[in-house]
Formats: sequence, C-alpha cells, structure tokens
Amino acid sequence: MEAESYWDKALKRRSPSTVESYRRYMTKFLEWSSLTMEELYNLQKKALASDDLRDSDEAVHLVGEYMDHMQSQGLSNSTQNMFLKAMNSFFEANKLPFNSKSLRKRRISNGVQRITKTDIHALYLYALGRGPALKARNKALYMFLKDSGLRVSDASNMDVEDYLGARIVEVGGVPFRVFKPFSTLKTGDLAHTILGSESTSHIDKMIGDRTSGPIFTDTQGRRWKGSAMTTHVMNSRRSALGNSIRVSAHSFRKFFVTTLEGAGLPGDWIRILQGKAQYVYSRPQDDDTLLNAYAAAYDNLRILPSSHLTTEVQNLRQRIAELEELDQERVDEMRNEVLTMINEMRLKMGLDPARAAIPTMIIFMVCAC
Repeated sequence: MEAESYWDKALKRRSPSTVESYRRYMTKFLEWSSLTMEELYNLQKKALASDDLRDSDEAVHLVGEYMDHMQSQGLSNSTQNMFLKAMNSFFEANKLPFNSKSLRKRRISNGVQRITKTDIHALYLYALGRGPALKARNKALYMFLKDSGLRVSDASNMDVEDYLGARIVEVGGVPFRVFKPFSTLKTGDLAHTILGSESTSHIDKMIGDRTSGPIFTDTQGRRWKGSAMTTHVMNSRRSALGNSIRVSAHSFRKFFVTTLEGAGLPGDWIRILQGKAQYVYSRPQDDDTLLNAYAAAYDNLRILPSSHLTTEVQNLRQRIAELEELDQERVDEMRNEVLTMINEMRLKMGLDPARAAIPTMIIFMVCAC
C-alpha cells in the first residue's frame, strides 16, 4: 500500500479528470498483469538494482507488452500515450527512474475534424435529449463551450453563483457577461471568461429561478460530469452529423481559438480567455480592452442570426423599398415631363395632341436616358 499512498499524494496536485483517467488506466493494467502497485514498484526497483543491464528494463518491457495489448484492442496511439503518462506519474511519485521514452507512440490523427459553424448549428437544432428541459440544457452547453473556449471540466465545475456574479456589460448595445478570473481545473491557470448573448440567453432560460448549485445538471439534478458531457457530444454528433464527421467536445475549444484568431485577436489574448499560460507582457492593457476585442469579434462566433443584425437587415430592406418607391415616382415624373414636351411639339407642328401618339417604347427609352 505504501507505493499507492505515495502516488495518491502526488495525484492531489492533478485535476480530478486526470486523476480519474490515471486510476482507470492503472486498474486495467494491474488486472492484465496480475500485479499490485507495491509489486509493480518492487519489480522496477529490483530491475534497476540488477547487475545485468539487460534486466534493468523489465518493468518497461512489461508496460510495452501491455501497450501492444492495447493496440490489438484497437485503442489509439493517443490513448496508449495517456496510459504511459499514468505509469510515468506512478514511478515519478515513488522516486524510481522509468525510461519510457522508447515506448511513446507517434501521434496519429484518428479523424477528428475541426468543427464548423454549420456543425454546431446542426448539433444545436438536433439537441439530443428527452424532453424540452434536457434539450434546453444541451443547447446551452453548446453555446457555452463555443462562446467560452473552456474545457468540459471547467464547464462542469461552473456554478450558478459564478454566472450570476459575473458583471453584465453592454458593448454596442449587445450584453456580455464578464466573469471574475478563476483557476482552471486542469492547469490552475487563470481564465478570464467572457460570454456573449447566444450563451447567456440560453443559460438564463435553462437556470430559470435557480440561484445556486451547478449550472449544468444531469437527469438526477446532480452536477453534470465533464466525462458525461464528452460522451453526450459524441452521441449527439453521430445522430446530428453522422459517422463521417468526427468531432468531440474539445472541438469547441479549437473552434474558439481558430475563429478568434481569424477575427484578428492576438493568440495570447485568446489564451487568457481560455485559461492557458501566457507571458505577463503579452496581456492587454486592462480588462475592458480584452472585453472590447472579444465583443468586436463576437459576430464570428455566432451560429444564429442576432437580434441587432436582424434589425439592421430589416432597416436595409425598408430603405431599399423606399428607394424603389422614390425611383418609381421619378420614372412617373420623367414620363409626364416627356409627354408634356411631346404635346407641346405637336401643337407647334399644328397636330392634334390627342391623335397619333408617340409609341410608349420611345417614352421609356427617353426616361431610361
């Protein structure tokens, strides 16, 4: 138990999702190898103390054999590397060298694609869930993830108090919620989260009169876990987009980055919004500068027509109609002027203005000039 207790102490510095992941990998490995953690520790300790250098990598070879087993089970290189990180963490916590560099697998894309506005909109319209309450929650999640760029672990950890405590600021008549900086679960770096109107309107509708507790809850009213959010997105993707398009919950985070980069936001400012480490000298002058930059780029994050854009379109349509009406009035005015000129010419020529009228086509040709 001593080896496990040392590992437990080291894991306290890790995020809950990482701890859960590492423990799951370790449990499966121990079941496969029929070892305990203490036996695994002693195996590596004995190997390192061996006079025969060929025996010094016995634990490394065992871990490598298990990774071959994972490969045969169809698990990706990324998953195998995550297992390897768990092993490295265990031996590091127990102060034993573990030369795993040769085991690390080359990262190969499993086909996950960059999510697009069209994809998010399709997920939004489908909103997999039984009943209107779950559909409203799922729509709010999609909006929150693409507006904030946060990990699902931080979305899961967000409380209603955090949301209601964020200050509401209008920029150009559009409301934004500016959160107090908070430490992200995975790295501890501060996130300066800002939410736009698409996410806030859906969250307002979802939480209703609630003033406390987690923002996102499961079907039992408990905190919706990040792992469950990830599973939900994968299931929704299959239903809304089909198997040919492979996106994940993390795809929203990438969408946030690439979209704001395309809108001209500096990369370090985007990192500040997401809660990633950045150089102190790359920060904006103040919070309002960051807000204004985010607000200026927000239309690029939208997946639905905004109310103020809809109003602008309606105003333009009205203006076009007015111009068309004015144009028609001008055509009628010019037509009457031409007819008057023709009648005056006919009188001078001694002709009856009411007879032998000039063809209408000529009049329109004159008006067109």
